Amino acid sequence: MGRENRTGAYELPQNPTLADVITVALRNMRLSMRTHTMCTVTAYDPATQRVAVSVDILQRVNDNTREPSSAVPDPTAVLPPVQLADIPVHFPRTTSGYITFPIVTGDKGELHIQDRDIDAYLSKGLPADPIAMWTHSLSGAVFYPSLIHDKAPITPPTDLLATVVEGTAVKVGRLATLPAARQTDAVAAGASMAAWIAAVNAAFLALVPPVVIPAPTDFGAIVGGSTKVKVE
Repeated sequence: MGRENRTGAYELPQNPTLADVITVALRNMRLSMRTHTMCTVTAYDPATQRVAVSVDILQRVNDNTREPSSAVPDPTAVLPPVQLADIPVHFPRTTSGYITFPIVTGDKGELHIQDRDIDAYLSKGLPADPIAMWTHSLSGAVFYPSLIHDKAPITPPTDLLATVVEGTAVKVGRLATLPAARQTDAVAAGASMAAWIAAVNAAFLALVPPVVIPAPTDFGAIVGGSTKVKVE
């Protein structure tokens, strides 16, 4: 089949002009330059904060095993998902604090592809020359956890009046183990108060005739708290 029958937008015509050649060359260059893409977690190591992922945006390439035809002048094939391992995870953090959340197999996210090799930088955190010669390689990416597809909007709609931190469990502090009290929660007697109540009741029961005073079930409620942070 001759080139004159090819109709692909980025296929060179029978007698290409300089503009045709430049258009195809620029298209091929852009296809080979990765910047961001979506992916799915296949494994996560919480100690190293590295993930293995499967890239969700599939690559389409020319299929040289199929003969072009008038119906399919530019046969192509879709490649299986690219598998990547040992990708660093981005968590918001500085030297004085951080925010993390659980990452499990099946979680979605975005890969931010670096323009040059960052291995030397990752090992030391200092300015470093790139070791490898590649540019915009999928393997040189950073994983940003994110659920941004239309099947997973935040529900209910996002709060327009407050910043919300939501999760199955939320810890304020890495070693936090105790639950926080909520405003209007009831409070109970401590050990010394309980002992004092028992002594008072014993004294009243010793009277003739004895006097029975029911012990209260609570001793007040939390009526004040932070005006900026709320605990559910």
